[in-house]
Amino acid sequence: ALKLPDNLNLPKANGILPDSPFYPFEKVIERTQLAFTFDPVQKENLRLAIASERLTEAKTLMDQGKTAAASKALDDYGQRLSEVTANLPAIARNQTPATQSLLNKAEEVASAQIAITAALNLAAPPAQAESWTGAGNAGKQILDKVAEVKGEPAIPEDLSTGLQSLKEQ
Repeated sequence: ALKLPDNLNLPKANGILPDSPFYPFEKVIERTQLAFTFDPVQKENLRLAIASERLTEAKTLMDQGKTAAASKALDDYGQRLSEVTANLPAIARNQTPATQSLLNKAEEVASAQIAITAALNLAAPPAQAESWTGAGNAGKQILDKVAEVKGEPAIPEDLSTGLQSLKEQ
């Protein structure tokens, strides 16, 4: 299994988990928070936080052997990231420090979570690995969208050049 730095390891989830009968109440609270967050940048920051919480819940549930509930959390994680990905282009049109901060945060969060899901994928039994792969793909979509709205290549030029030279060898 891939060994991650300590700052990239997911903590155990606290609070209500998707297998709890009270979980729908948590979802109502989150939807209410999103509905009453009118600033688009803050709304996407909230979605990123909710997605991170779902990833932590999924890991905790997988550790407990509750794969169905973990898959539900991972589906929700992917949905929140897809929403952020879809909303980034409209938000990025406003060249403000808050917008730039959101883009940087989305890039940082997605990069860390891609590394986490890759490590969990490698350590998981085959039946669970596919779920982690899907979660990692949702993070990759955000990275691609951030690069697009920043006008940068999806793969940094020096990395692309290095990969090309390896391919030619």
